[in-house]
Amino acid sequence: MLALSITLGCGGDPATDAGVRPHDAARDAADADADADADADADADSGAPTLCPPDDPCASGCTRAELFVEAESFYGSDDWRVTDAPDARLGRSVTPRGNELHYYPFTVATPGPQQLCARVRSAAGRAAEVRVEVEGFRARLTGTDASAWTWSCVDVHVPLRDVWLGVRYWAGGTELDAFALLPPGEPPPTGEGEAAPDACGNDTCQQGESCESCPECCEARCGDGRCTRPDEDRGTCPDDCRGGDACTPYDGVCRDGADLAALPAGHWCAVRQNARTAEKRPAEYDDFDGSTSASFESYQRVQGFDALISAWNGGAFDRRRDRLVLFGGGHDDYGGNELVAFSLTTLRWERLSDPTPFPNRRPDWQNPDGTPISRHSYDGVTYLTETDEVFAFGGAPDAAEGGCNTPGAWRFDLGARESSGTYSPDQWRLATRDGEPRTECENRAVEDPERGRVLFATQAGWFAYDVASDAWSMLRATTRNQGAQAVVIPGRGEMLQFGGRLEGVVRRFDLSDPDFTFEEITPPSSPVATASNVGAAWDSALGAVVVWSGGAEVHVLDPDTLSWTTRAPPATNAASPGPVTSRGVYGRWRYSERLDVHVVVDDADRPVFLLRVGG
Repeated sequence: MLALSITLGCGGDPATDAGVRPHDAARDAADADADADADADADADSGAPTLCPPDDPCASGCTRAELFVEAESFYGSDDWRVTDAPDARLGRSVTPRGNELHYYPFTVATPGPQQLCARVRSAAGRAAEVRVEVEGFRARLTGTDASAWTWSCVDVHVPLRDVWLGVRYWAGGTELDAFALLPPGEPPPTGEGEAAPDACGNDTCQQGESCESCPECCEARCGDGRCTRPDEDRGTCPDDCRGGDACTPYDGVCRDGADLAALPAGHWCAVRQNARTAEKRPAEYDDFDGSTSASFESYQRVQGFDALISAWNGGAFDRRRDRLVLFGGGHDDYGGNELVAFSLTTLRWERLSDPTPFPNRRPDWQNPDGTPISRHSYDGVTYLTETDEVFAFGGAPDAAEGGCNTPGAWRFDLGARESSGTYSPDQWRLATRDGEPRTECENRAVEDPERGRVLFATQAGWFAYDVASDAWSMLRATTRNQGAQAVVIPGRGEMLQFGGRLEGVVRRFDLSDPDFTFEEITPPSSPVATASNVGAAWDSALGAVVVWSGGAEVHVLDPDTLSWTTRAPPATNAASPGPVTSRGVYGRWRYSERLDVHVVVDDADRPVFLLRVGG
């Protein structure tokens, strides 16, 4: 897949994201001098922000633009120029290496509408398809011939004249070997390309060169206020790479723990790692034939890995390791039953368990290897603090005909997974079936760690699963649970339930009462008071429930007054997760008490977003 977004803001050199960024200081300086007046006129006419000069990216009163692209195949090891279109780039195919980012400079004649064109083909015998995303806008580029390179274009908006196009490559079936940013209506280039100058002494750091072999081409050095890789990194030049006196340290991107620690209150940041980096690829199976794998194809269904997030699926928060753990699939969307996790410590994704090849489907609810079948997990996933396990129950099973009620609660042993260093199916175990409730769609699991139990809501009422005794019990029959969120308030013996079918009512449960009694209050309305399946988490630093339902705003529920307030980010905020694109947030919005930050994942191909609400 290919995704593109535009990031505006000043925070230093974009090369801090990656290993290679072509840079021509002499050309940039000449262009800056020659085009200064033209730039000002173009910006004034178009209403675009003023671009920072190339030699001073952190100057006051200006901004940078960056186009970020992700593609499944690694092309572009060398910086090639298309013969008849100098501003297009082609790359030669090399061995796929995931998670490698390269930057290319582009200049547009007039800021505004442009075409982003990509030349794609398929390596897996299917029509090549590339997805483009521009600040919430989505489109598809589709190759017409699976065996031949085909240009396809989509309209985008570029707010500035000079941009960096950052291309991250993954291994996969859809290949991309060229991309171009062109004026509206202009046909894509036809040239096959010629190698760009790549010689020591040309004052340009090309891909394939290093500052060790060509020191004269790499002008940035420790102490100059700029961080340029591979010559510098945050370990050797911390003042430059944290901004020092030259730049503000916040630019809307969290690249490492230092960025996250410095995230200001009320601000978001994007982590440019998506969940697809944790997907098990065809080449990892023994039956890989050079293009695909029967084992891999056996559980893809209609959507494939995307559906692990998009198709009514949730997750849990591993408090011991500060990780968001996701589990789901189901119906005919995806048959994979893997667990994937995003670490707030490393800011990286990892796969905790592998998908079971050739899995069972409904009416079976257990795979031959003793693992759970895939399902829409909804909000039926939570963490077990005392035993260090992931708990998952209910949902809509992997089945072509649909339906809900997946029996059997499962526990995955995170401690065993960590100590062994590898996955084994026996790290899953089935909880007791005795007394378990009948599950429907939109189930909700909430850990009550002070009492060692999971509170589980179905459309019939609330149930309790005792972790230590492995036993189910009925707590109270209730209605209107569908779509409603529930959050346990630590240290207060209370749980708040709101949204969905409750239609503005807030329920306050007494967790210490064996009868599980509750009161109902109707506070002044909020945009999320009636919304279904939003993200909700207790923020211990704020002492309130924080709810996310898309965009940069969050909604806060005070546990004392049961009143709602809305918090919008300040003008200095430089990142936003955009609208909810999945079929519900569920448990993919969580809070780390140790780091005082919320995390949300809403798309397998988009970045992870972090928010520090603050007091």
